[in-house]
Amino acid sequence: MTPENICAVYQERSSLLNAYGINLNFGIVADFASDADSFIASRTFRGDIATMVAEAVRCSSSVLSTIKHFPGHGLVQDDTHQGVATFS
Repeated sequence: MTPENICAVYQERSSLLNAYGINLNFGIVADFASDADSFIASRTFRGDIATMVAEAVRCSSSVLSTIKHFPGHGLVQDDTHQGVATFS
């Protein structure tokens, strides 16, 4: 994703949340998945994560944003929704 793509996606997402009366987005993940098979990999940005996260927050201007971080999740394949993740 490029910063321009991110801006379009998060503008649309914040507009949709706002249309439903939701004024807070808990959906910006600021993690790095070093393992492409990690369950969290599909939820993370690639490349310059700080720039991508900043752009997502900036472009979500119609709602407040939180930034989520799940320490260690990008290093494991286990889904913590299903059990305890362990490092191999």
